[in-house]
Amino acid sequence: MMKWDRLANPLLWGGLLAGGLVTLAAALVLGEINQDEGWYLYAAGQLADGRLPYRDFAFTQGPVMVMVYALATPVVKAFGVAGGRLVTLILGIGACACAAALAARLAPERRRAVVLAVLALVCLNAYQAYFFTAVKTYALTALLLGGGFLGLLSAGVRGRVWGAALAGACFALATATRVSAGFVLPVAAVYLAIERGRIGWRPAVALVAASGGILAAVMLPFVVMAPDGVWFGLVEYHGSRKAGPGAMALLYKAGSVARLCQAYFVAIAAAVGLAAWRLSRPAGGAASSRRPPEGRFAAAAAAGLGLVALVHLSAPFPYDDYQTFLFPSAVALLVAVAARSLPANVSPQPLLGALLVVGVVSVGASPVVQNWFVKGQDRLWWRIRQDPPLRVLRNAAAEVRQLAGGGRVLLTQDLYLAVEAGMEVPRGMELGPFSYYADWPRERAERRKVLNREGLAAVVAGSDAAAAAVSGYGFAIRSPELTPLSDAERGEILAALAVRYEPAGEVAEFGQAGTRLQLFRRRSSGGDAR
Repeated sequence: MMKWDRLANPLLWGGLLAGGLVTLAAALVLGEINQDEGWYLYAAGQLADGRLPYRDFAFTQGPVMVMVYALATPVVKAFGVAGGRLVTLILGIGACACAAALAARLAPERRRAVVLAVLALVCLNAYQAYFFTAVKTYALTALLLGGGFLGLLSAGVRGRVWGAALAGACFALATATRVSAGFVLPVAAVYLAIERGRIGWRPAVALVAASGGILAAVMLPFVVMAPDGVWFGLVEYHGSRKAGPGAMALLYKAGSVARLCQAYFVAIAAAVGLAAWRLSRPAGGAASSRRPPEGRFAAAAAAGLGLVALVHLSAPFPYDDYQTFLFPSAVALLVAVAARSLPANVSPQPLLGALLVVGVVSVGASPVVQNWFVKGQDRLWWRIRQDPPLRVLRNAAAEVRQLAGGGRVLLTQDLYLAVEAGMEVPRGMELGPFSYYADWPRERAERRKVLNREGLAAVVAGSDAAAAAVSGYGFAIRSPELTPLSDAERGEILAALAVRYEPAGEVAEFGQAGTRLQLFRRRSSGGDAR
Protein backbone atom coordinates (compact mmCIF):
# COMPACT_ATOMS: atom_id res chain seq x y z
CA MET A 1 0.00 0.00 0.00
CA MET A 2 2.81 2.43 0.83
CA LYS A 3 4.44 1.72 -2.53
CA TRP A 4 1.13 2.42 -4.30
CA ASP A 5 0.68 5.63 -2.32
CA ARG A 6 4.11 6.88 -3.37
CA LEU A 7 3.29 6.09 -7.00
CA ALA A 8 -0.32 7.28 -6.96
CA ASN A 9 0.35 10.79 -5.66
CA PRO A 10 2.61 11.88 -8.57
CA LEU A 11 0.26 10.24 -11.08
CA LEU A 12 -2.78 11.98 -9.66
CA TRP A 13 -1.10 15.38 -9.42
CA GLY A 14 0.51 15.08 -12.85
CA GLY A 15 -2.75 14.03 -14.48
CA LEU A 16 -4.67 16.81 -12.78
CA LEU A 17 -2.22 19.58 -13.65
CA ALA A 18 -1.87 18.43 -17.25
CA GLY A 19 -5.61 18.00 -17.75
CA GLY A 20 -6.53 21.26 -16.02
CA LEU A 21 -3.97 23.38 -17.87
CA VAL A 22 -4.88 21.87 -21.24
CA THR A 23 -8.59 22.50 -20.60
CA LEU A 24 -8.01 26.12 -19.55
CA ALA A 25 -5.59 26.82 -22.41
CA ALA A 26 -7.96 25.27 -24.95
CA ALA A 27 -10.85 27.36 -23.59
CA LEU A 28 -8.77 30.52 -23.96
CA VAL A 29 -7.75 29.80 -27.55
CA LEU A 30 -10.79 27.95 -28.90
CA GLY A 31 -13.67 29.34 -26.81
CA GLU A 32 -16.55 31.16 -28.45
CA ILE A 33 -16.40 34.96 -28.63
CA ASN A 34 -18.99 36.67 -26.44
CA GLN A 35 -20.39 40.18 -26.87
CA ASP A 36 -19.73 40.94 -23.19
CA GLU A 37 -16.00 40.56 -23.75
CA GLY A 38 -16.09 43.50 -26.10
CA TRP A 39 -17.78 46.03 -23.88
CA TYR A 40 -15.88 45.02 -20.75
CA LEU A 41 -12.52 45.42 -22.47
CA TYR A 42 -13.68 48.55 -24.26
CA ALA A 43 -14.81 50.08 -20.96
CA ALA A 44 -11.44 49.24 -19.39
CA GLY A 45 -9.65 50.93 -22.27
CA GLN A 46 -11.84 54.00 -21.91
CA LEU A 47 -11.01 54.22 -18.21
CA ALA A 48 -7.30 53.89 -19.01
CA ASP A 49 -7.75 56.86 -21.36
CA GLY A 50 -9.36 58.97 -18.63
CA ARG A 51 -13.10 58.48 -19.28
CA LEU A 52 -15.18 57.28 -16.34
CA PRO A 53 -17.94 54.67 -16.37
CA TYR A 54 -21.47 55.92 -15.66
CA ARG A 55 -20.39 59.54 -16.13
CA ASP A 56 -18.88 59.36 -19.63
CA PHE A 57 -20.25 56.08 -20.94
CA ALA A 58 -22.84 53.49 -19.93
CA PHE A 59 -21.70 50.47 -17.97
CA THR A 60 -23.87 47.74 -16.44
CA GLN A 61 -21.73 46.27 -13.63
CA GLY A 62 -19.81 47.62 -10.68
CA PRO A 63 -16.64 49.60 -11.47
CA VAL A 64 -14.06 47.26 -9.91
CA MET A 65 -13.75 45.02 -12.96
CA VAL A 66 -13.10 48.03 -15.19
CA MET A 67 -10.43 49.24 -12.77
CA VAL A 68 -8.69 45.86 -12.69
CA TYR A 69 -8.73 45.36 -16.46
CA ALA A 70 -7.69 48.96 -17.06
CA LEU A 71 -4.38 48.05 -15.39
CA ALA A 72 -3.98 45.35 -18.05
CA THR A 73 -4.61 47.71 -20.99
CA PRO A 74 -1.04 47.28 -22.34
CA VAL A 75 -1.63 43.52 -22.53
CA VAL A 76 -4.92 44.03 -24.38
CA LYS A 77 -3.36 46.53 -26.77
CA ALA A 78 -0.61 44.03 -27.53
CA PHE A 79 -2.72 40.87 -27.84
CA GLY A 80 -6.31 42.05 -28.26
CA VAL A 81 -9.14 39.99 -26.80
CA ALA A 82 -6.69 37.11 -26.23
CA GLY A 83 -4.76 39.40 -23.87
CA GLY A 84 -7.94 40.10 -21.91
CA ARG A 85 -8.60 36.37 -21.74
CA LEU A 86 -5.11 35.79 -20.38
CA VAL A 87 -5.83 38.23 -17.55
CA THR A 88 -9.11 36.42 -16.86
CA LEU A 89 -7.29 33.08 -16.79
CA ILE A 90 -4.88 34.38 -14.15
CA LEU A 91 -7.81 35.59 -12.03
CA GLY A 92 -9.57 32.25 -12.51
CA ILE A 93 -6.48 30.33 -11.36
CA GLY A 94 -6.40 32.58 -8.30
CA ALA A 95 -10.04 31.71 -7.60
CA CYS A 96 -9.21 27.99 -7.86
CA ALA A 97 -6.31 28.46 -5.44
CA CYS A 98 -8.58 30.21 -2.92
CA ALA A 99 -11.14 27.39 -3.16
CA ALA A 100 -8.43 24.77 -2.66
CA ALA A 101 -7.04 26.67 0.36
CA LEU A 102 -10.54 26.96 1.84
CA ALA A 103 -11.14 23.22 1.55
CA ALA A 104 -7.71 22.46 3.03
CA ARG A 105 -8.41 24.62 6.08
CA LEU A 106 -11.81 23.03 6.60
CA ALA A 107 -10.40 19.51 6.36
CA PRO A 108 -6.72 19.79 7.42
CA GLU A 109 -6.39 16.08 8.19
CA ARG A 110 -6.83 15.33 4.45
CA ARG A 111 -5.26 18.49 3.10
CA ARG A 112 -3.65 17.06 -0.05
CA ALA A 113 -6.68 15.00 -0.99
CA VAL A 114 -9.17 17.88 -0.73
CA VAL A 115 -6.92 20.24 -2.70
CA LEU A 116 -6.67 17.70 -5.49
CA ALA A 117 -10.43 17.06 -5.43
CA VAL A 118 -11.28 20.78 -5.61
CA LEU A 119 -8.92 21.38 -8.52
CA ALA A 120 -10.23 18.32 -10.33
CA LEU A 121 -13.86 19.39 -10.02
CA VAL A 122 -13.20 23.02 -11.00
CA CYS A 123 -10.40 22.80 -13.57
CA LEU A 124 -11.57 19.60 -15.28
CA ASN A 125 -14.84 21.23 -16.25
CA ALA A 126 -14.98 22.66 -19.76
CA TYR A 127 -17.94 24.92 -18.93
CA GLN A 128 -16.15 26.48 -15.95
CA ALA A 129 -12.90 26.71 -17.91
CA TYR A 130 -14.62 28.78 -20.59
CA PHE A 131 -16.06 31.25 -18.08
CA PHE A 132 -12.69 31.45 -16.32
CA THR A 133 -11.07 32.56 -19.59
CA ALA A 134 -13.79 34.60 -21.33
CA VAL A 135 -13.65 38.27 -20.33
CA LYS A 136 -16.56 38.51 -17.91
CA THR A 137 -16.98 39.42 -14.25
CA TYR A 138 -17.02 35.81 -13.05
CA ALA A 139 -13.33 35.02 -12.52
CA LEU A 140 -12.65 38.23 -10.58
CA THR A 141 -15.81 37.86 -8.50
CA ALA A 142 -14.97 34.22 -7.72
CA LEU A 143 -11.47 35.24 -6.62
CA LEU A 144 -12.82 37.96 -4.31
CA LEU A 145 -15.48 35.65 -2.85
CA GLY A 146 -12.84 32.98 -2.23
CA GLY A 147 -10.59 35.46 -0.44
CA GLY A 148 -13.57 36.68 1.56
CA PHE A 149 -14.49 33.18 2.72
CA LEU A 150 -10.90 32.52 3.78
CA GLY A 151 -10.99 35.65 5.92
CA LEU A 152 -14.44 34.82 7.27
CA LEU A 153 -13.26 31.34 8.29
CA SER A 154 -10.36 32.84 10.23
CA ALA A 155 -12.69 35.30 11.93
CA GLY A 156 -15.51 32.89 12.71
CA VAL A 157 -13.38 30.00 13.95
CA ARG A 158 -10.47 31.79 15.62
CA GLY A 159 -11.96 35.23 16.25
CA ARG A 160 -9.32 37.06 14.24
CA VAL A 161 -10.31 40.65 13.60
CA TRP A 162 -8.00 40.98 10.59
CA GLY A 163 -9.80 38.00 9.03
CA ALA A 164 -13.14 39.73 9.44
CA ALA A 165 -11.73 42.92 7.93
CA LEU A 166 -10.33 40.94 4.99
CA ALA A 167 -13.69 39.24 4.50
CA GLY A 168 -15.52 42.56 4.56
CA ALA A 169 -13.11 44.13 2.07
CA CYS A 170 -13.24 41.16 -0.32
CA PHE A 171 -17.02 40.82 -0.18
CA ALA A 172 -17.40 44.57 -0.73
CA LEU A 173 -15.08 44.49 -3.76
CA ALA A 174 -16.99 41.46 -5.08
CA THR A 175 -20.21 43.46 -4.70
CA ALA A 176 -18.66 46.39 -6.57
CA THR A 177 -17.70 43.93 -9.32
CA ARG A 178 -21.04 42.14 -9.62
CA VAL A 179 -23.86 43.48 -7.45
CA SER A 180 -25.52 40.11 -6.80
CA ALA A 181 -22.43 38.99 -4.86
CA GLY A 182 -23.43 41.52 -2.21
CA PHE A 183 -26.03 39.15 -0.79
CA VAL A 184 -23.18 37.23 0.86
CA LEU A 185 -22.42 40.24 3.07
CA PRO A 186 -25.52 40.20 5.31
CA VAL A 187 -25.20 36.44 5.76
CA ALA A 188 -21.57 36.87 6.84
CA ALA A 189 -22.48 39.65 9.28
CA VAL A 190 -25.29 37.57 10.83
CA TYR A 191 -22.95 34.59 11.12
CA LEU A 192 -20.31 36.57 13.04
CA ALA A 193 -23.02 38.09 15.24
CA ILE A 194 -24.28 34.59 16.11
CA GLU A 195 -20.74 33.57 17.00
CA ARG A 196 -20.28 36.60 19.31
CA GLY A 197 -20.62 34.49 22.48
CA ARG A 198 -17.41 32.66 21.55
CA ILE A 199 -15.40 35.27 19.59
CA GLY A 200 -16.90 38.57 20.82
CA TRP A 201 -18.31 41.47 18.82
CA ARG A 202 -15.07 42.80 17.33
CA PRO A 203 -15.01 40.55 14.23
CA ALA A 204 -18.59 41.47 13.31
CA VAL A 205 -17.84 45.17 13.76
CA ALA A 206 -14.64 44.84 11.69
CA LEU A 207 -16.50 43.13 8.85
CA VAL A 208 -19.23 45.78 8.73
CA ALA A 209 -16.72 48.64 8.99
CA ALA A 210 -14.40 47.26 6.31
CA SER A 211 -17.19 46.44 3.86
CA GLY A 212 -18.91 49.78 4.41
CA GLY A 213 -15.68 51.71 4.01
CA ILE A 214 -14.68 49.92 0.83
CA LEU A 215 -18.13 50.28 -0.75
CA ALA A 216 -18.21 53.97 0.13
CA ALA A 217 -14.71 54.56 -1.26
CA VAL A 218 -15.41 52.71 -4.50
CA MET A 219 -19.03 53.57 -5.23
CA LEU A 220 -19.73 56.94 -3.60
CA PRO A 221 -17.64 59.03 -6.05
CA PHE A 222 -19.58 57.59 -9.00
CA VAL A 223 -22.92 58.07 -7.22
CA VAL A 224 -22.06 61.73 -6.62
CA MET A 225 -20.70 62.35 -10.13
CA ALA A 226 -23.26 60.37 -12.14
CA PRO A 227 -26.33 59.27 -10.14
CA ASP A 228 -28.36 58.66 -13.32
CA GLY A 229 -25.61 56.53 -14.83
CA VAL A 230 -25.15 54.44 -11.69
CA TRP A 231 -28.90 53.91 -11.32
CA PHE A 232 -29.22 52.88 -14.94
CA GLY A 233 -26.19 50.58 -14.98
CA LEU A 234 -26.76 48.77 -11.69
CA VAL A 235 -30.55 48.80 -11.33
CA GLU A 236 -32.60 50.01 -14.28
CA TYR A 237 -30.78 48.09 -17.02
CA HIS A 238 -31.15 44.75 -15.24
CA GLY A 239 -34.60 45.35 -13.78
CA SER A 240 -36.18 46.41 -17.07
CA ARG A 241 -35.50 43.09 -18.83
CA LYS A 242 -38.52 40.89 -19.38
CA ALA A 243 -38.67 37.21 -20.26
CA GLY A 244 -42.28 37.28 -21.44
CA PRO A 245 -45.54 36.02 -19.87
CA GLY A 246 -45.53 33.79 -16.79
CA ALA A 247 -45.20 30.45 -18.58
CA MET A 248 -42.35 31.73 -20.73
CA ALA A 249 -40.50 33.05 -17.67
CA LEU A 250 -40.82 29.64 -15.99
CA LEU A 251 -39.43 27.97 -19.11
CA TYR A 252 -36.42 30.27 -18.99
CA LYS A 253 -35.79 29.31 -15.38
CA ALA A 254 -36.27 25.61 -16.05
CA GLY A 255 -33.87 25.81 -18.96
CA SER A 256 -31.30 27.58 -16.80
CA VAL A 257 -31.47 24.84 -14.15
CA ALA A 258 -31.28 22.10 -16.80
CA ARG A 259 -28.17 23.61 -18.38
CA LEU A 260 -26.56 24.00 -14.97
CA CYS A 261 -27.16 20.33 -14.21
CA GLN A 262 -25.54 19.44 -17.51
CA ALA A 263 -22.58 21.77 -16.96
CA TYR A 264 -21.90 20.66 -13.37
CA PHE A 265 -23.10 17.07 -13.62
CA VAL A 266 -20.05 15.53 -11.89
CA ALA A 267 -20.15 17.90 -8.91
CA ILE A 268 -23.94 17.65 -8.59
CA ALA A 269 -23.80 13.84 -8.75
CA ALA A 270 -21.10 13.84 -6.07
CA ALA A 271 -23.21 16.13 -3.86
CA VAL A 272 -26.31 13.95 -4.27
CA GLY A 273 -24.30 10.82 -3.55
CA LEU A 274 -22.75 12.36 -0.44
CA ALA A 275 -26.14 13.52 0.84
CA ALA A 276 -27.67 10.09 0.28
CA TRP A 277 -24.77 8.37 2.04
CA ARG A 278 -24.93 10.72 5.06
CA LEU A 279 -28.70 10.30 5.34
CA SER A 280 -28.36 6.52 5.23
CA ARG A 281 -26.06 6.44 8.24
CA PRO A 282 -27.60 5.69 11.66
CA ALA A 283 -28.82 8.73 13.57
CA GLY A 284 -27.22 9.83 16.79
CA GLY A 285 -24.77 12.49 15.70
CA ALA A 286 -24.25 15.71 17.58
CA ALA A 287 -27.01 18.24 17.51
CA SER A 288 -26.56 21.25 15.26
CA SER A 289 -26.02 23.46 18.30
CA ARG A 290 -22.97 21.35 19.15
CA ARG A 291 -21.59 21.44 15.62
CA PRO A 292 -17.88 22.39 15.54
CA PRO A 293 -16.99 25.96 14.53
CA GLU A 294 -15.82 24.80 11.07
CA GLY A 295 -19.21 23.16 10.53
CA ARG A 296 -21.08 26.32 11.48
CA PHE A 297 -18.88 28.32 9.12
CA ALA A 298 -19.59 25.87 6.29
CA ALA A 299 -23.33 26.18 6.93
CA ALA A 300 -23.14 29.98 6.86
CA ALA A 301 -21.04 30.01 3.69
CA ALA A 302 -23.45 27.60 2.01
CA ALA A 303 -26.37 29.84 3.02
CA GLY A 304 -24.66 32.87 1.49
CA LEU A 305 -23.91 31.07 -1.76
CA GLY A 306 -27.43 29.64 -1.88
CA LEU A 307 -28.99 33.06 -1.39
CA VAL A 308 -27.00 34.50 -4.31
CA ALA A 309 -27.96 31.51 -6.47
CA LEU A 310 -31.65 32.11 -5.71
CA VAL A 311 -31.28 35.80 -6.57
CA HIS A 312 -29.80 34.81 -9.92
CA LEU A 313 -32.59 32.34 -10.57
CA SER A 314 -35.19 35.01 -9.83
CA ALA A 315 -33.83 37.28 -12.58
CA PRO A 316 -36.08 37.81 -15.63
CA PHE A 317 -33.37 36.23 -17.80
CA PRO A 318 -31.69 33.74 -15.41
CA TYR A 319 -28.64 32.94 -17.51
CA ASP A 320 -27.01 29.80 -16.14
CA ASP A 321 -23.54 31.36 -16.37
CA TYR A 322 -24.54 33.80 -13.61
CA GLN A 323 -23.84 30.95 -11.17
CA THR A 324 -20.27 30.26 -12.34
CA PHE A 325 -18.58 32.58 -9.84
CA LEU A 326 -20.20 30.63 -6.99
CA PHE A 327 -18.92 27.25 -8.16
CA PRO A 328 -15.32 27.19 -6.78
CA SER A 329 -16.37 28.11 -3.23
CA ALA A 330 -19.33 25.71 -3.38
CA VAL A 331 -16.99 22.90 -4.47
CA ALA A 332 -14.63 23.72 -1.60
CA LEU A 333 -17.48 23.28 0.89
CA LEU A 334 -18.66 20.06 -0.79
CA VAL A 335 -15.20 18.50 -0.80
CA ALA A 336 -14.50 19.50 2.79
CA VAL A 337 -17.76 17.95 4.01
CA ALA A 338 -17.01 14.78 2.04
CA ALA A 339 -13.51 14.55 3.50
CA ARG A 340 -14.74 15.00 7.07
CA SER A 341 -17.41 12.36 6.47
CA LEU A 342 -14.97 9.76 5.15
CA PRO A 343 -13.89 7.23 7.81
CA ALA A 344 -10.30 7.74 8.97
CA ASN A 345 -9.24 4.25 7.89
CA VAL A 346 -10.42 4.71 4.28
CA SER A 347 -7.83 5.94 1.77
CA PRO A 348 -9.15 8.73 -0.48
CA GLN A 349 -6.83 7.89 -3.35
CA PRO A 350 -9.11 5.43 -5.20
CA LEU A 351 -11.88 8.03 -5.05
CA LEU A 352 -9.52 10.71 -6.30
CA GLY A 353 -8.37 8.49 -9.14
CA ALA A 354 -11.97 7.84 -10.13
CA LEU A 355 -12.74 11.58 -9.89
CA LEU A 356 -9.81 12.39 -12.15
CA VAL A 357 -10.92 9.84 -14.76
CA VAL A 358 -14.54 11.01 -14.63
CA GLY A 359 -13.39 14.63 -14.91
CA VAL A 360 -11.35 13.93 -18.05
CA VAL A 361 -14.25 12.00 -19.59
CA SER A 362 -16.68 14.80 -18.73
CA VAL A 363 -14.44 17.33 -20.49
CA GLY A 364 -14.38 15.19 -23.61
CA ALA A 365 -18.15 14.72 -23.49
CA SER A 366 -18.96 18.39 -22.90
CA PRO A 367 -21.00 20.27 -25.55
CA VAL A 368 -18.66 23.19 -24.87
CA VAL A 369 -15.74 21.19 -26.26
CA GLN A 370 -17.78 20.07 -29.25
CA ASN A 371 -18.41 23.72 -30.11
CA TRP A 372 -14.66 24.34 -30.17
CA PHE A 373 -14.37 22.12 -33.24
CA VAL A 374 -17.75 22.08 -34.99
CA LYS A 375 -20.22 24.82 -35.86
CA GLY A 376 -23.53 23.06 -36.16
CA GLN A 377 -24.82 20.44 -38.55
CA ASP A 378 -25.73 20.56 -42.23
CA ARG A 379 -28.31 17.77 -42.58
CA LEU A 380 -26.17 14.62 -42.08
CA TRP A 381 -22.78 16.33 -41.91
CA TRP A 382 -21.04 18.15 -39.09
CA ARG A 383 -19.62 21.50 -40.17
CA ILE A 384 -16.02 21.61 -38.97
CA ARG A 385 -14.48 24.91 -37.90
CA GLN A 386 -11.66 26.00 -40.17
CA ASP A 387 -10.37 28.65 -37.75
CA PRO A 388 -11.00 29.30 -34.05
CA PRO A 389 -13.22 32.33 -33.32
CA LEU A 390 -10.28 34.38 -32.01
CA ARG A 391 -8.42 34.00 -35.29
CA VAL A 392 -11.52 34.94 -37.26
CA LEU A 393 -11.82 38.04 -35.07
CA ARG A 394 -8.15 38.92 -35.55
CA ASN A 395 -8.39 38.58 -39.34
CA ALA A 396 -11.53 40.73 -39.44
CA ALA A 397 -9.82 43.38 -37.31
CA ALA A 398 -6.87 43.49 -39.70
CA GLU A 399 -9.28 44.02 -42.60
CA VAL A 400 -11.09 46.78 -40.70
CA ARG A 401 -7.83 48.59 -39.97
CA GLN A 402 -6.97 48.46 -43.67
CA LEU A 403 -10.37 49.84 -44.63
CA ALA A 404 -10.07 52.62 -42.04
CA GLY A 405 -6.71 53.72 -43.45
CA GLY A 406 -5.41 54.96 -40.13
CA GLY A 407 -8.77 56.25 -38.88
CA ARG A 408 -9.45 55.80 -35.18
CA VAL A 409 -13.25 55.40 -35.21
CA LEU A 410 -15.19 52.31 -36.27
CA LEU A 411 -18.97 52.47 -36.64
CA THR A 412 -20.06 49.17 -35.14
CA GLN A 413 -21.99 47.58 -32.29
CA ASP A 414 -19.53 44.67 -32.14
CA LEU A 415 -17.18 46.09 -29.54
CA TYR A 416 -14.80 43.14 -29.52
CA LEU A 417 -14.03 44.00 -33.15
CA ALA A 418 -13.20 47.57 -32.15
CA VAL A 419 -11.01 46.32 -29.27
CA GLU A 420 -9.17 43.87 -31.53
CA ALA A 421 -8.64 46.58 -34.15
CA GLY A 422 -7.49 49.11 -31.54
CA MET A 423 -10.24 51.55 -32.53
CA GLU A 424 -13.05 53.47 -30.85
CA VAL A 425 -16.79 53.46 -31.49
CA PRO A 426 -19.08 56.51 -31.62
CA ARG A 427 -20.25 57.85 -28.26
CA GLY A 428 -23.39 56.14 -27.01
CA MET A 429 -22.49 52.73 -28.47
CA GLU A 430 -20.41 51.53 -25.52
CA LEU A 431 -22.99 48.83 -24.67
CA GLY A 432 -22.74 47.33 -28.13
CA PRO A 433 -25.99 45.63 -29.25
CA PHE A 434 -27.76 46.77 -26.07
CA SER A 435 -27.08 50.47 -26.57
CA TYR A 436 -30.22 51.17 -28.65
CA TYR A 437 -33.30 52.38 -26.73
CA ALA A 438 -35.45 53.35 -29.68
CA ASP A 439 -38.47 54.76 -27.85
CA TRP A 440 -36.77 56.63 -25.03
CA PRO A 441 -36.99 60.43 -25.01
CA ARG A 442 -33.78 62.10 -26.12
CA GLU A 443 -33.05 63.65 -22.73
CA ARG A 444 -33.41 60.32 -20.92
CA ALA A 445 -31.19 58.50 -23.41
CA GLU A 446 -28.50 61.19 -23.15
CA ARG A 447 -28.50 61.03 -19.34
CA ARG A 448 -28.04 57.25 -19.53
CA LYS A 449 -25.33 57.56 -22.23
CA VAL A 450 -27.22 55.40 -24.75
CA LEU A 451 -28.92 56.12 -28.09
CA ASN A 452 -32.59 56.54 -28.88
CA ARG A 453 -33.98 56.51 -32.43
CA GLU A 454 -32.97 60.10 -33.16
CA GLY A 455 -29.57 59.63 -31.55
CA LEU A 456 -28.73 56.56 -33.60
CA ALA A 457 -29.92 58.26 -36.78
CA ALA A 458 -27.61 61.20 -36.02
CA VAL A 459 -24.65 58.89 -35.42
CA VAL A 460 -25.21 56.94 -38.65
CA ALA A 461 -25.76 60.10 -40.71
CA GLY A 462 -22.96 62.16 -39.21
CA SER A 463 -20.27 59.76 -38.07
CA ASP A 464 -16.71 60.53 -39.13
CA ALA A 465 -15.79 56.84 -38.96
CA ALA A 466 -13.77 55.74 -41.99
CA ALA A 467 -15.18 52.20 -41.79
CA ALA A 468 -18.26 50.42 -40.50
CA ALA A 469 -18.99 46.82 -39.55
CA VAL A 470 -22.42 45.25 -39.03
CA SER A 471 -22.90 41.68 -37.81
CA GLY A 472 -26.13 39.86 -37.06
CA TYR A 473 -26.09 41.66 -33.70
CA GLY A 474 -25.66 45.08 -35.31
CA PHE A 475 -28.74 47.36 -35.21
CA ALA A 476 -30.84 44.29 -34.43
CA ILE A 477 -31.90 44.51 -30.77
CA ARG A 478 -34.35 46.87 -29.11
CA SER A 479 -33.65 47.63 -25.46
CA PRO A 480 -34.72 47.44 -22.70
CA GLU A 481 -37.13 44.72 -23.79
CA LEU A 482 -34.36 42.82 -25.59
CA THR A 483 -36.61 42.11 -28.55
CA PRO A 484 -35.54 41.98 -32.21
CA LEU A 485 -35.99 45.08 -34.32
CA SER A 486 -38.49 44.64 -37.09
CA ASP A 487 -37.07 44.03 -40.55
CA ALA A 488 -38.46 47.39 -41.63
CA GLU A 489 -36.78 49.35 -38.81
CA ARG A 490 -33.45 47.60 -39.27
CA GLY A 491 -33.74 48.15 -43.01
CA GLU A 492 -34.16 51.89 -42.46
CA ILE A 493 -30.98 52.04 -40.36
CA LEU A 494 -28.98 50.06 -42.92
CA ALA A 495 -30.36 52.24 -45.73
CA ALA A 496 -29.17 55.34 -43.89
CA LEU A 497 -25.78 53.67 -43.43
CA ALA A 498 -25.59 52.97 -47.17
CA VAL A 499 -25.84 56.70 -47.94
CA ARG A 500 -22.36 57.32 -46.50
CA TYR A 501 -20.80 53.84 -46.71
CA GLU A 502 -20.31 51.30 -49.48
CA PRO A 503 -19.86 47.52 -49.10
CA ALA A 504 -16.25 46.42 -48.81
CA GLY A 505 -16.43 42.72 -47.91
CA GLU A 506 -17.92 40.29 -45.48
CA VAL A 507 -17.05 37.48 -43.07
CA ALA A 508 -19.45 34.57 -43.35
CA GLU A 509 -19.40 33.35 -39.73
CA PHE A 510 -18.16 35.90 -37.26
CA GLY A 511 -18.20 36.40 -33.52
CA GLN A 512 -20.90 35.26 -31.12
CA ALA A 513 -23.29 32.78 -32.73
CA GLY A 514 -21.36 32.94 -36.02
CA THR A 515 -23.43 35.61 -37.79
CA ARG A 516 -22.53 37.32 -41.08
CA LEU A 517 -20.30 40.39 -40.66
CA GLN A 518 -20.67 43.05 -43.35
CA LEU A 519 -17.78 45.48 -43.79
CA PHE A 520 -18.15 48.98 -45.24
CA ARG A 521 -15.86 51.83 -46.22
CA ARG A 522 -16.91 55.46 -46.28
CA ARG A 523 -17.78 56.69 -49.75
CA SER A 524 -15.18 59.03 -51.13
CA SER A 525 -17.81 61.59 -52.09
CA GLY A 526 -19.67 61.19 -48.79
CA GLY A 527 -22.79 61.73 -50.84
CA ASP A 528 -25.87 59.85 -51.90
CA ALA A 529 -25.48 56.20 -52.87
CA ARG A 530 -27.94 56.56 -55.75
